[in-house]
Amino acid sequence: MSQLSVNVRGKTLAFAAVVEVGTGFIMMMDPVGVVQLLLGGDIAGVGVLAGRCFGIALFAQGLACWPNRQQRAESSLPAFRSMPWFKPAYGANGVYHVVVAAP
Repeated sequence: MSQLSVNVRGKTLAFAAVVEVGTGFIMMMDPVGVVQLLLGGDIAGVGVLAGRCFGIALFAQGLACWPNRQQRAESSLPAFRSMPWFKPAYGANGVYHVVVAAP
């Protein structure tokens, strides 16, 4: 594989990771606004919880896809970048909806 194709692939992966992290963050903060923007509809109740969960998953996916600058053995598993963040955020989202947002 040529150096040019490796460089293009790395930049494409970096762009996709930035878009996923950004979309996930926005979806976590305002799932109603994102759904209105993308689908033109409205969500309420469980839809907000599901939207935030989807945002957390997108954010973690973006972290997992983030390209490495160094190809060292300890940084070669991108799941280690996303999973320690994903599980606590997912759990905190559930606790928030049970304790704070419960009617």
